[in-house]
Amino acid sequence: MPSFALLTMDTVMILVHIFVAEHKALKNLNIPINGSFNCTYSRGHASLFKKDDTTWFYRDHHCTALIGPNGAGKSSTLEVLELLSGESDSRALVVFFDSAKTCYHLCMINIDVTELTWVESDARFFLVSDNQEFLTEHAIHFVKINSLSGDEGGLNFSKAKKFKHIHDLSIRENVKSTARKKRYFEKLLRYFNNAPDRDEFLESVNFEFTFTSSSMSIIERVIRRPSTNAKYSNELLSQWEHVNYSPELSEEEVSYGSVYQRLLGMNILSIISALSKVSGLQEDSLSRLLHQYSVVVRDFPDTLVVSDCLRRALLQLEESEWVRLSQYRIGVEHMKNVLEGYFKVFERLASLIIDHCYDGEYLNLGRVKTDDYATIEALTEVIQRLPANIAANIKWGWRGISSGELARAHVFSESYHYLKTASPQANHIFLLDEADLYLHPEWQRTFLHEFLSHLWYLEQSRGVRKPQVIICTHSPIMISDFLPDDIVSLAKNEDGDIEVTPSSGFGNSIADIYMNGMHLTSTFGEHAQRKIAHLLQAAKQGQLTSQDRVLIEKLPGTPIKNYFLYHDQNQ
Repeated sequence: MPSFALLTMDTVMILVHIFVAEHKALKNLNIPINGSFNCTYSRGHASLFKKDDTTWFYRDHHCTALIGPNGAGKSSTLEVLELLSGESDSRALVVFFDSAKTCYHLCMINIDVTELTWVESDARFFLVSDNQEFLTEHAIHFVKINSLSGDEGGLNFSKAKKFKHIHDLSIRENVKSTARKKRYFEKLLRYFNNAPDRDEFLESVNFEFTFTSSSMSIIERVIRRPSTNAKYSNELLSQWEHVNYSPELSEEEVSYGSVYQRLLGMNILSIISALSKVSGLQEDSLSRLLHQYSVVVRDFPDTLVVSDCLRRALLQLEESEWVRLSQYRIGVEHMKNVLEGYFKVFERLASLIIDHCYDGEYLNLGRVKTDDYATIEALTEVIQRLPANIAANIKWGWRGISSGELARAHVFSESYHYLKTASPQANHIFLLDEADLYLHPEWQRTFLHEFLSHLWYLEQSRGVRKPQVIICTHSPIMISDFLPDDIVSLAKNEDGDIEVTPSSGFGNSIADIYMNGMHLTSTFGEHAQRKIAHLLQAAKQGQLTSQDRVLIEKLPGTPIKNYFLYHDQNQ
């Protein structure tokens, strides 16, 4: 039996098979991870053979879809690849094929060489004595990419120790620290702006802060109070209906002071509401402070800025009979101190906007754009100092891109930046977990084709080797883009054991893939299926109610309606 030999860097390593003797819920399971090969292992007997090559179907890439219901072992299957780099009590055999040297490499995990008693093979084979050395020598890298932001993601490689052969490019890993968030933002921005193969809509994507005005519902809340008389309600409405601060400032209007006062004006109702909450008597102080502010604006039209109007309104409230003859003087003093704190926050916001987001022409506070991560971090940190009801008037995030588009962009951006800096001689195996997550069905339909085109561009421009691609998905639409031999379908049998089952892909309808490949028991929703079963039973027994007949009328197509009515014994 040939021994392990070190090969030169011109080798191209392909992952072809995983046998799991024991790992979590997986036991004695052969997983044909590559449709171009037919390999098995059982009781010390290994069989290693090539089949018809399927890479031509995927633009010369080795592509595999790993499917199955939740809990069927998809994540556990690919966790086995981590075991090649670390210590574990699990037992498995991982087979690679060197397409340049035409030979197999068997990496054993806690399986002793003496257990392998016989090997049938159509090419030379080598037993790997040191898995980590093998991965290093052949520059084999496992690249995990998914769009999950929390710990709920599958393919969870070890968090206690990092291995140089495993690259976790999940969102979770990208946002673990401020420094990583900054790099992640900059990577996305570079991809949006510079990647030649990006989608056209990404050219208009930018990071944006939207400052909106307070809701008039604050006034309506006061008016709806039982103690508010009709005359006061009408006065309050008429005083505030004309209050409308435009978010747009012309070049002549833009200054630190004008932006500061405009932000205060847009948030005036929310500021008054927030102040009333710290007074100790929220509803009473809200209506009275609104009234006092209205009086100040009436008495000093166009002579006092918003901040001074607020200060004077609090002063007049403090001098009012309501406060002088009660215990609320201390509460108003506290409100004055809190208000000065709000002013400092809005002053800082205005300074950041003018210094980093103003283009010198005009400023629209409804669309404040920036491509500087430090500015984004500073703005969000300052905004979070505001009370929740004021901060709710400010939104921020990527503009021009939905959550689904961002999830897709994450996969494309991370692979773009990874391969852009990768060694041309390295062997990369991409593990795309939940690739359909957040994607509209049309984007699921085009995902594989566009991802392969994306890889082709990087291969041509960077000269890197073609990565192997393994996609975990619950989408039958994605599955329809794979040949059946390249689909690994896992399911639990009647005994609760996980096994590989037949699968449907290329050339099959979506409905067939749902039933035969995705292990669904019905293509109807469970609620609808039970309703239909009830209708049929009730019709056969002559027990259709008037509500049942209304439901039958909502069924699509005349034949199915007639079928139910034909069986209605009460007709």
